[in-house]
Amino acid sequence: MSSIARPIEVLREAVLAKRTGTLSITTATGAAEIRLSYGVVEDAVYLRTEGEKALYRVLALDEARCRFHDGDATGIPRIEFGSEDLFERAPRLLDEMAALRAQFSTRGPLVAVDADDGGGRPLTRRAGDLLGFLGAPILLDELLDAAPSSDVEILGALAELERCGRLRKLASVSMRYPLATSEQLGRILERLTRTYAAGARVRVVFAGTAPRLAILAHSALCLETALPPAEGVPSLPMPHPVARLALDEQIELEIAVCPLVAAYSPLWPMALARAAAVVRLEDAPSLLFDHAADAAGARVLDALMLVGPYDEANVIEVAMLVRAALEG
Repeated sequence: MSSIARPIEVLREAVLAKRTGTLSITTATGAAEIRLSYGVVEDAVYLRTEGEKALYRVLALDEARCRFHDGDATGIPRIEFGSEDLFERAPRLLDEMAALRAQFSTRGPLVAVDADDGGGRPLTRRAGDLLGFLGAPILLDELLDAAPSSDVEILGALAELERCGRLRKLASVSMRYPLATSEQLGRILERLTRTYAAGARVRVVFAGTAPRLAILAHSALCLETALPPAEGVPSLPMPHPVARLALDEQIELEIAVCPLVAAYSPLWPMALARAAAVVRLEDAPSLLFDHAADAAGARVLDALMLVGPYDEANVIEVAMLVRAALEG
């Protein structure tokens, strides 16, 4: 018979009684199972996680419907530490997990960036490995599911990356910011309607390194009325749209990016052709990009010349950059 209880307490009773079988746990978000053999915890499964990662997520639950099923539990043991250590380790690890989660409780995604101090501080191997999952903005829960380490190890690595200036917390797409005031939008529309017919899609292309463009793309989706591209985002660093916004009933704005990855340079002229504005984020010149812009007949604007120092993770500053591009 199932009962509502704290999973950690139910598991403690099963371990002390040296039971063999499976503890089934039902939560509002999904089901979990913990497998025991003569009181030894051998495996756990919870949603998309397994082993130690799943076990500690279950033990962190305050309340769930629990039921123990006696009998041989088949499977390969994936939990290596002894159960006698579990209830000594669990309170400390759960408290540490809760404190670290609170540190990264932002509703927006996380992303790796170049070190603010020039990259002089070396990273631990665990933090270095985590950078591979942070190349593009990713939500905390998605990161915890994707990375193979335990949650507390991942959260600890995130804390290290933040201390070293290698981590940014981005805005949540649930928080929307206006592209322009009514007066600013009026000036932009007045300029665009002299060039574009009703029903036109006006395109602004940003060129730069793939990591910076990934951050800018997320900020663009935090603008009011912004929608993601219907065709999705390619996994390869090729030119693609990242957001579309209705400026009024007649004109739609498309924000696109052109990652400066030389392997995809043959695609650049097509991406730049007929763009209302092309903005380069980087100071460093790219001869290949200059050739592509010449071939497309595009005039390239420099972001620093348009707005001065800016932060592509700041939605308000990205809105300013888009306005400047359309007005320039």
